[in-house]
Amino acid sequence: MGVVFLLVRRRWPRVRWSNRILTYYCRFGLWMLNVRVNPVGLANRDAQPNALFVGNHLSYLDVLVISSVLPAGFVTSMEIRETPFLG
Repeated sequence: MGVVFLLVRRRWPRVRWSNRILTYYCRFGLWMLNVRVNPVGLANRDAQPNALFVGNHLSYLDVLVISSVLPAGFVTSMEIRETPFLG
């Protein structure tokens, strides 16, 4: 993702490129884990571009699943900083 920040200077194109790259990484991760995603109810997501999705944190897969289907940004707590590979 660091390459995107070096190549794309304006903020919103940079965010779109970063989300696109993150989507591909999440799809690849789900493929590696042999997880299939069947999104239900997202047919009209272009009509409502702004939405809030809340994961119930049953596993770390909810971030991968949401990011593989939607361009999303995530908010996390300060405790994630001590988590290996994520912080």
